[in-house]
This record gives sequence, structure tokens and C-alpha cells, in this order.
Amino acid sequence: MIVVISPEQHYPKETLWANRLLEARLECFHIRKPHWDDEAVAKYVSEIDQSYHTKIVLHDRLEVSLTYGLKRLHITEKKRKNKVMEIKEEMTYSTSVHNMADFNELEMIWDYAFVSPIFPSLSKVGYGQNTAVFHQLKSRKNFHTKLIGLGGVAPENISNVYETGVDGVALLGYIWQSNNPLNAFMLCKS
Repeated sequence: MIVVISPEQHYPKETLWANRLLEARLECFHIRKPHWDDEAVAKYVSEIDQSYHTKIVLHDRLEVSLTYGLKRLHITEKKRKNKVMEIKEEMTYSTSVHNMADFNELEMIWDYAFVSPIFPSLSKVGYGQNTAVFHQLKSRKNFHTKLIGLGGVAPENISNVYETGVDGVALLGYIWQSNNPLNAFMLCKS
């Protein structure tokens, strides 16, 4: 499974690229826009071809998800730990963790979780330099939640991540620091 996460900040023709990525069989597209209001996120969703809406995951935007009939929602680590979330049975949920101990303690509700940083981040300078969790992946005890490796994943290390037994990877910096996100995705996919 390969997941692409939208950049926090605007990227030129971003929804055009999102549609192209989904057309190229991207399995899951996370829309993470923490500094945007619901109206801006809703406009973004409306610019993605409706045939791909089953592959869209919104971050902490339950109302927008319900408005567009989206069935996937990502709950941040902070909201998960503080139990600030409304659970809807028809939804599929993902979350984030930053160490394997937290991943191993996740309840059955979580379909998958991002574990990060696997490697030093490509999008957040300095993040993960001394805290990469790549070598912790072997301590996995939770197999009811899919483990998605995030952080510093690129074509040159993606096979190393899969060799650890993860269920997938999430791409962010490598995709959006590229002049052609589709080509970057295809390099990772191959």
C-alpha cells in the first residue's frame, strides 16, 4: 500500500496532481491541511474527481467528510490520546504514532497507523535526525492495525522499508518537493 499525503502549504496545481496520482492507481490520498478552514478543505475535495472519493482521507475534518460522503478519517495522535474524537461506525480510521510502543498499544478501531519518522524527514528539516524509528519496526506486536512507514521514504530506501514487514509506506516530502509529483510517485511505485 502506498499513501500520499498532501503538503501542508499550497502546491501549484495541487488538485490537478492529486487527480493524476489517483488516476495512476494511488491507493490512498490523505488531505492534511491543518491551517485551512473547512470551507477551503471542502473546495479542495470538490476539485478531486468524485470517482476517487473512496480513496480520500481527511485529517480531523469529520463534518467535511460527512458532507462529501467520505468514509475515511485520520485522527491526529494528540486527539487520539486525549480521546477528542467522535466515532462513526461507517467510517474507517487511521492515526499517527511516533514509536513502536504506542503502535503496539493501538486498539482495534484503527485500520492503519503512520509510524514516523522512519528516516529523517524530507519535508521537515532536521526532523527525525536522532529519532528515526526504522530499527524499532522489528518490535511490532500489533498485527490488527496496518503499519504504514512515514518519513524520509524515497525510491532509494523504499525497498528497505518493505523488507521490515510494514504494510505500506506514506510519501510526502519526496512527492511534493518534486517538479513532477506523478513522476516521483511512479519512481517510488516501481
